[in-house]
Amino acid sequence: MIGERCPTALARNLNDGDAKGLPELLCLHARRDHFGAIDPQKRFWGAWVEKGGRGEMKEVAGKEHNHISTIYGVGSGDDEVEQWLVDVLGWCLDGDA
Repeated sequence: MIGERCPTALARNLNDGDAKGLPELLCLHARRDHFGAIDPQKRFWGAWVEKGGRGEMKEVAGKEHNHISTIYGVGSGDDEVEQWLVDVLGWCLDGDA
């Protein structure tokens, strides 16, 4: 049931050209969003455009806006992310970074 009602399934089930009459969409992702968020967005966007959907899908500009998951950041090898995690942990434990 959930799979039938997710945005990608709804877009895929539109008749060809049906999305042309719908509002334009703006789909955003951040530079460090996990592929588990970006890949489904790309699948949705492909289905949306295929059915005549309009709008834009883009990465949010700016180094400060990210949806970093601490689980995926640990051991990532990205020094900036790992330092951010250490700072957050220090803030949680000590009240300062």
